[in-house]
Amino acid sequence: GTGVLGRMADALTLEGYQVGSYSLVGETYSLDGEGTAPNVDQVEASNDPEFNPRPTVEGMESTMFKINNPTNLASGFYGKTWSNMFEPFVRSTKRLANALEDSETAVSFPDTLVGKSLEKISTLIKNRVKLNNDRQIFHLKDLHYDTHGGPVSSELLTNLNAALSAFTQELKAMD
Repeated sequence: GTGVLGRMADALTLEGYQVGSYSLVGETYSLDGEGTAPNVDQVEASNDPEFNPRPTVEGMESTMFKINNPTNLASGFYGKTWSNMFEPFVRSTKRLANALEDSETAVSFPDTLVGKSLEKISTLIKNRVKLNNDRQIFHLKDLHYDTHGGPVSSELLTNLNAALSAFTQELKAMD
């Protein structure tokens, strides 16, 4: 019921580390742990995190908090469960947005999925102190490399090499 990266996050957390787990592909089994480590943050490679970027009415966020906050004993199980998930999600999104605000890389990354993913990972690493992370775990994927046993095109390998080269240069620039 757990993934290898989630078990690693749990073990590091039990050792006293503040672990940040980040998925650049949405929900992923590999980051699931026993619940010891903090929740996994889902981050988009091309966009900075933002809660409700296009609200339909003024003051929507406070309204959503009022709607999603069970305030009495008659609140049902599902309502309480939703509320317990909603508030931490919004706070996590704001924490990530604040940490990544105006964060730029020293290196230009290729405009490919792997390139943009590694660029986002670089900004997360660069801001690890703001994120209160001693250790960080990242999950990204690009299904273009799944060729079912056939050869991987030289263009894909060239793109991968360019992304990894930029990532290496960025890490060196961060020291």
